[in-house]
Amino acid sequence: MPQYFVNAEHERPDFRLVITYLWHDFFNVDTDGDSYNPASRKWTQLYIRNRQDDSQIVDIDPATDDPLILRVESKQEYLATTIASLLPGSGPKGPDPLDGQITG
Repeated sequence: MPQYFVNAEHERPDFRLVITYLWHDFFNVDTDGDSYNPASRKWTQLYIRNRQDDSQIVDIDPATDDPLILRVESKQEYLATTIASLLPGSGPKGPDPLDGQITG
């Protein structure tokens, strides 16, 4: 599964903007994560599934906590790349903190 690692030292976009960036406003998705309210920019975990196409799933979670590096993964590489590019600090780049290999 394609994975990208993003240095997440800055706040993330409101998770609703992530959905809009991928599809459009009010798109029918299932989400889960650790956002304490929809406008929070401090989330570190986000799961998004397109309810119209179960193959379109994005999962974002911390690969490391200090420094905060988020792992962005999806079976659909374009989804992982798009989200990794959206996140501040960003872009699909950097060393994989789990095994030292370069991604992106």
